[in-house]
Amino acid sequence: MPAAGLLAALLTVLCWAGFLLSLRFGISGDYNQGTLLLMRFLPGFLLLAPVWWRIGFFPTGVKRLHVLIIILGSGPFFFLLMSGGLAIAPASDAGALGPGILPLLIAITSFLVLNESFSRLRILGFLAILIGGLTIGGWEALTGGPEGAWHGHILIVTAVSAWACYTVAFRLSGLTPLEGAALTMLWSAPVLLPLAWGLGVTTGDAGIGGIIAMTATQGILTGLIALLTFGQAVKLLGASRTAAFTALTPVLVLLGGNLLLGEPLDGVKIAGIFIVSAGVFLASGVLEDHA
Repeated sequence: MPAAGLLAALLTVLCWAGFLLSLRFGISGDYNQGTLLLMRFLPGFLLLAPVWWRIGFFPTGVKRLHVLIIILGSGPFFFLLMSGGLAIAPASDAGALGPGILPLLIAITSFLVLNESFSRLRILGFLAILIGGLTIGGWEALTGGPEGAWHGHILIVTAVSAWACYTVAFRLSGLTPLEGAALTMLWSAPVLLPLAWGLGVTTGDAGIGGIIAMTATQGILTGLIALLTFGQAVKLLGASRTAAFTALTPVLVLLGGNLLLGEPLDGVKIAGIFIVSAGVFLASGVLEDHA
């Protein structure tokens, strides 16, 4: 297994955990969706200007269907679904029902589109990830979590389903990670201001330091770096194996939600952590690589 791919996947895990925790903090506090939308995409649009200027809206050799799926799966549509879900569901639920079930969704998409096959050991890992993710995310709903949280669960699962389609389309596109990120930013730009205007832009009582930190987390760490590291991991490890590593995100989000946001941590959710972790280990193919 390429070390560079492994490093890229692990960096993606850290970025995604930071994304979910900061988004939950922001959307339930001083920021609304319009503000967070600008924070997420505007910095990347500006920083990647030389790249999107070179490749344009329709890069040479890339099918238009793949371009459309890439934009829907990683652009404002994905972001609004995820932020809408986090407005009413805890970060731990988002970690489990988002990145937690992403490997299974990508595996299904890869099987249908790419004819990718999986060993019994990796299939067992995917099932463990699903069971662990549902344990973490579903327990709160079954035991009377926040009112209406299930609406947030639907939005989060829809968002991550769109991301799974993006992952496979990106792999088929032949784009580099930098080009893929630039394409997302370029296509997001025309809708940023209209959407932000319609949703409103407010920072509440947040100080300048908080605004800078949130912009850096959403726009640079997640909106740019995570797209690059995720794309690199997909190129080097493959779509399903990359997704298996990113299923570690629920573990970090669950712990971070408890330590940073005060979200409850109970025995059932802790058990879900171990199930997901075991599933990640199996689905990653590490055992097969060293067989």
